[in-house]
Amino acid sequence: MLHVDVAREGRVSRRGADERAAPEQGEGAPLKQEAVSDDDFPRAGSVLEGKYRLVDPLAAGTMGCVWRAEHLALEVHVAIKFMQPNAEADADVPRRFLREARIGSALNSRHVAQVLDFGVERGRSYMVMELLQGESLARRLRRAGPLSPQQTADVFVPLAQALQRVHDLGVVHRDIKPDNVFIVQVGGREHPKLLDFGVAKVQKQQFDVRVSRDTAEGERVGTPHYMSPEQARGATSVDHRTDVWALGVMAFECLLGYPPFVASGLGDLLLLICMQPLPVPSAFGAVPVGFDAWFARACARAPEARFSSVLEAAQQLRALCAHGRLEGPKPPVRSNGWGALWRWLSSRARWIAGATEDRGQRRCLAPVRAVQPAPRR
Repeated sequence: MLHVDVAREGRVSRRGADERAAPEQGEGAPLKQEAVSDDDFPRAGSVLEGKYRLVDPLAAGTMGCVWRAEHLALEVHVAIKFMQPNAEADADVPRRFLREARIGSALNSRHVAQVLDFGVERGRSYMVMELLQGESLARRLRRAGPLSPQQTADVFVPLAQALQRVHDLGVVHRDIKPDNVFIVQVGGREHPKLLDFGVAKVQKQQFDVRVSRDTAEGERVGTPHYMSPEQARGATSVDHRTDVWALGVMAFECLLGYPPFVASGLGDLLLLICMQPLPVPSAFGAVPVGFDAWFARACARAPEARFSSVLEAAQQLRALCAHGRLEGPKPPVRSNGWGALWRWLSSRARWIAGATEDRGQRRCLAPVRAVQPAPRR
């Protein structure tokens, strides 16, 4: 069972943590850490609670950053996510960060990135996670282009199984997108892992982290291209069916290489999501037979018209991808040489007939000169 270590009593002081001995490179020498100011934290070489040494940064954003670190006792590498100092100024943000850690710890699934520990160092909340080797689904699509139907099914079925577990715990992810799906190699096979519960909505109280304000009416949460209509309108009553919508959008992107809703501005994009007719996937490229109907149901604007669960949606998608039959835009008709000759002769015949009729009309419409009577003599 994964352990979340949160502000436990009896925690050692900062000085005690910094001076705690830990094995290094198989030697018994005590660990010595140079002094690091709070403004210069985190930095390479810093040690958290005598257990984790920061190695190098992996990613950074407006709300947090991720570092590669070494567990000194176990001599394994982990990923550590920190909150940015400006983000922690809002009292609700650290609480949501803790809630994200508890959700990740509770989800005992090999298709969800596991959370191993949680703590606070120098006033900065951090979360320890398994270090993943591979690439995000978004990067895969940029690097290699659209997935085959079988590859799409191989990603979506285990992903939906993990997401169903999330929903069973009363959690709505609200940010399903290729950037939050990581592809790892396990035993020569690729496995997807679901990431980032930072904007998840908790519908049950088992995680017991109180925030003073959750999503307000009219406040949009998520990534615009993958938002459901109810998310785009800022509704507070979103449920698991908003993740069904996002799966539908992501399936379209996996098979065709780009999302179904693209616009130059946010207003136009939200209009496409909420008002305009849904695109028909087979009009843009080759997709499995029946995918048009699948997409129309997954991304139905009325939540009650969508698949009842992500698992149902994934199972039907797998069935469509298994038969191997594709449909797409009808190619232009290409005729042989005799057909081209026949069209040329027909067009010449029509032109000659038209020209003859036109000359006849001109002849009939030619002005008639009046005959003047001869003068009398």
